[in-house]
Amino acid sequence: MAFKSNDPRLIRVKMETGDPEAGGYLVPPAYAKQLFVQALHKSAIAELVAKVPMASKEQKFPRVVDTDHSSNGVYGGIKFRWLDEKATTLESEPKIGEITLRANTCASLCRTSNELLEVSRPPLERSIRMLFAVAFAWTLDNVLVRGTGAGQPLGVLNSGALITVAKEGGQGADTILFANIRKMFARMHPALRDSAVWLISPSWQEEIYNMSLTVGVSGSAVMLAGGAVAPLPDSIFGRPIIWTEHCSTLGDVGDIILVHPKGILLGLRKDLTIESSIHVHFAKNETLFRIEARLYAQPIVNEKLTIRSSAGFQVSPFVTLPERAA
Repeated sequence: MAFKSNDPRLIRVKMETGDPEAGGYLVPPAYAKQLFVQALHKSAIAELVAKVPMASKEQKFPRVVDTDHSSNGVYGGIKFRWLDEKATTLESEPKIGEITLRANTCASLCRTSNELLEVSRPPLERSIRMLFAVAFAWTLDNVLVRGTGAGQPLGVLNSGALITVAKEGGQGADTILFANIRKMFARMHPALRDSAVWLISPSWQEEIYNMSLTVGVSGSAVMLAGGAVAPLPDSIFGRPIIWTEHCSTLGDVGDIILVHPKGILLGLRKDLTIESSIHVHFAKNETLFRIEARLYAQPIVNEKLTIRSSAGFQVSPFVTLPERAA
């Protein structure tokens, strides 16, 4: 039976999309063609470290062991002697150690409806790949700083080479003083200072901005703020500051770290790969994404260096402060 629009047997119903109960729920939503991802993190630390390819799951790299210059020798025992004519020189044998990298797998899974992928492809799939790449950069930076070495890379805060500078006498809880900064910089290996960076938590950026050095009746800011014309980074003692949430909160060990990034070795067994499958959740009409990388990282040196004529004064590629609690 056919009905006409003016048939009196029809009941007229008014439906509006703006009112959910008046028919709005019956109107399917249109998916946008883009997934908005705010890039909350771009790798800052991992981009600076030394990188090497790994030909197998486990790979060894030789390294020079250099722990003590106080006996007038370097690199574990190399010594030179000034010779008269026909004099005999001394034998030297550098101390060689090794670094063992054992690749760990870091992976994540993500699933999404095929319907959503179909109506928004390719932007959504591209955005998912970008989202997990950014998240992996965050994860890698975090482990380079705080990694335990157990099933994951070894971070600088757990390195045997880390020097923890003593706090000042009478220093208050959760404070940072110019004396802390000055003494940290003094403990950075002199040959590595030109490539060192400061890692500082942005949660206490104000303390760094307000830190000053009294000079006579006036003073000077400790931190040099980046210029507006030339986009230079914030810096202390000429070394750039990397504001990173991977540092501890103010007053805890690791809230500020002075690091020589090339002192960290990152072995890459398998670069970050992102694969998808429609079969795992076929019954649910979903696509599964698997994101995976295989790598390992650790500091190249695991010992502090005692310098010559120093009464036991030690330097390192990694320096931090102890806990400052009440």
